[in-house]
Amino acid sequence: MSKRKLTSTEKAKKRQSKREFKTIMIGGKQKRVRRKPTFDTTSADDITLHQHGLWHVIEEKKKPLEKPDTQDTNDSSYEIPF
Repeated sequence: MSKRKLTSTEKAKKRQSKREFKTIMIGGKQKRVRRKPTFDTTSADDITLHQHGLWHVIEEKKKPLEKPDTQDTNDSSYEIPF
C-alpha cells in the first residue's frame, strides 16, 4: 500500500500548523503546544519593541554606523554591524 501525495491545501494546512504549534515531551508523551508569538525586530517600530521589553534592540538601532578608516583600505565596502 503506497502513501498518497498531499494536495496543495493539505500542504498549506501542514505548514500553518508547524508555524503555530511545536511538539514537546511531557511525562514521556508528545504534546502539541502553541508557539509564542514572534515578530521581526528589524522592521518593528520602537513602541512594539518597548512593549515586548526589547530595549537593547532599540539602543542598537539608535547607534550610528561606524565608517572604516579610508586610509587603510582601498575598497569602499565594509560590513554593517548587527
